[in-house]
This record gives sequence, structure tokens and C-alpha cells, in this order.
Amino acid sequence: MELSGLQLMYHNLPVDEKVQQLEELTSNTQELKSTEVTASVSILVTATEDVSGNITLTSTFLEVVDNILVVNQEVLEESQKSSNTSAKLLEAIESVAENIPITNSSEPVVIAQTSFAVSIQQVDLDDFEESGQNFSVVINNTSKGNLSSESLSFGKPISSPTASISLPKSLFNAVPHFINNTRITNLVFLSESVFLRRNFSYLKVSSIIVSASVVGAGTIRGIKPPVDLSFQLDPNSNGTNPQCTFWNQSFDGGYGDWSSEGCNTSSNDSQVMCQCDHLTSFAILLDASPIIEPTERTGLTLFLDSITYIGIVISLVCLTITVTTYLSS
Repeated sequence: MELSGLQLMYHNLPVDEKVQQLEELTSNTQELKSTEVTASVSILVTATEDVSGNITLTSTFLEVVDNILVVNQEVLEESQKSSNTSAKLLEAIESVAENIPITNSSEPVVIAQTSFAVSIQQVDLDDFEESGQNFSVVINNTSKGNLSSESLSFGKPISSPTASISLPKSLFNAVPHFINNTRITNLVFLSESVFLRRNFSYLKVSSIIVSASVVGAGTIRGIKPPVDLSFQLDPNSNGTNPQCTFWNQSFDGGYGDWSSEGCNTSSNDSQVMCQCDHLTSFAILLDASPIIEPTERTGLTLFLDSITYIGIVISLVCLTITVTTYLSS
């Protein structure tokens, strides 16, 4: 049965059956059409509130999300154009992540899928104001390019991370109303499947995508000193002029796009460093505009150019003779 037909059936299903059936139906990612992706996201959105706070249902919910994120990008783009599904899916992920139950206040909770991961941790403000917080992601050959709970590291900075976010200890000066036991969430995405733009132009996402947010604070701006980020560039990416950017969902009439506002960029051959004055989702864009090489001048081209120049010279000589003859008469 097609997913679009299941939307009516799902209305009265218990939430555990709803997400379990949806996980089974979306597991064959190669067969999903854009209409089915749209229906899947719609069903997920309706289940978000019931799933939140239940670790088992949350895990199954995120498995469905993972199935959708690895669908052919053209299918995802078609669904996004018709129903803005990537924005809805990102909002659902963020909502569920914020409500993951924490059983041990001293340890972060991590749920990792193959293409993305979410984490949440409780923060003691006194400890945070001593050293801030560092969050790192490491993806190496042993992980086969996928994410796992071991890919995420919290605490002291590590050497050569795939990406990292360092939150300054003064972060909560920008949100002074927060009290102790505040929670911070981090998201990691290996692709831009929930960050689909209307116009890709020649600016390509050339890093993994990472985010940090304070639960209940919305987008925090004006952070001083700024948030420090680092990214390793995708070794297979071709492009120049790396830019630190963040995802702004309000751009392009709510379709969303990347912006570099509020971010400063520095880089070397393999790494890009960013300083940004706000919290949201971050990535590196590279300019992949085609390099137009000068065309090689063939013998025929040179011959034709020579004929043209000779013709111009003869014309000028004839014109000079004509004018001289006219004036002398």
C-alpha cells in the first residue's frame, strides 16, 4: 500500500505502531517516490509530540528519518519543492532531540544513525562558566564514512577532528534568564538532505554539517567572544574560496539558504576555521564555478587573424590615399 494511502489509516493508530510501520515502509529507500517521501514526513510531523520524551520511540522515529535522508537527492528535492519537506523534517528532528530523556546528568545522551546523529546533555552553569564546552566529530576510515556514538566527543578539544564547535564560557551572558540544569543539543549531518536550497548555483557544501543549540532559547545571537568552529574539507571536493556559513530557514521565502553573516573565515590547505556570533547549523561552502581555460590557438585561427589584420591595413592605406587625393585636388 502506498504511503499516501496510509496517512488516513495512521490517524488513529497508536504512536508506537505508527512509527514502527513507517520504519518498515521506508526501509526500501531505492523505491521511495517524492509523494511517498512527502507523506512520510507528514506522518512523522504528526507523531513528533507523542514520540518526544520516550527514548524507544525516539530511536525508531530517528531510524525513519535516516531512511528518508538517504533517498535519492532528486527525489528529496522534488518533495521539498512541492511541500517544503526538508524544513519540516529538520524542525521535527530538533523538536524530538530537545526532549530526549536524560538519565545521567553527567553524561550526554547520543543517538547515532548512519547519516546523522543527535545528542543532548545537561549543563551545570557553574562548570560551564569555568571552561565553556567543546563538541567534536571524528569520522575516519574505520567508521566507513558512517556515524556512530563513538564519532562524537564531548569535553576537551581533540586533535584533527572532522568538525568541532567550542562554546565560550560567556555563552549564557546572551541568555541570562537561564538557570542551572540547562540542556544543550548537538546535531551532525553527513549531507545536506535537510538543508535543500532552491538555487544551488556553484556554491557547494564541502563539509559535514554541525549544530549546537540551547533548549528553549531559540537562535542565540550576539555571542561575545564568538563561537569557534573548525572543519576538515571533503578531500573529494573541488572548489575555492571556503566560506563559513550557517543555515537560515527564513531566506528565500522560507525555503532556506546558507548565509555567511556574522561569521569570519580563515583556512589552510586542509582545514577551515570559523568564528560566528550565533548558534545554529554550520557548514563550509566552496565556490565550484568552472574554470574557463583560454582556448588553444590553432594554425587556421592564426591564419584567419593574419588575413583580417592585413585587410585592415590595406583598407587604412586605401583610405589614406583617397583622402590625400581628395584634399590635393
